[in-house]
Amino acid sequence: MARLTEHLVVSLDEVILSSKGQMVIPKEVRESLGLRPGQRLEIEALPDGTFLVIPIPDDVIKAMRLPAAERLERALLKEREAEEEHAEGIAREIRTQ
Repeated sequence: MARLTEHLVVSLDEVILSSKGQMVIPKEVRESLGLRPGQRLEIEALPDGTFLVIPIPDDVIKAMRLPAAERLERALLKEREAEEEHAEGIAREIRTQ
């Protein structure tokens, strides 16, 4: 049974790897780390055969999604066009004075 202190694992649980390569993170660990179903995790394999499992924050995932990036690009292009139109309007006013 895993017991987590602020930054230290006091004990470890044994987990079993399924035929599909899946494992279950013990409930106490999930609750301690605030993990939930559907949570994305990054796994880093270390040279000594151990691996790190790192939760990926939702805001990072949202920023990485292509549709969101495309929406941001469109919004920035619209803003640039509006600024150019505004600058052209000011330039016309100055020329007519």
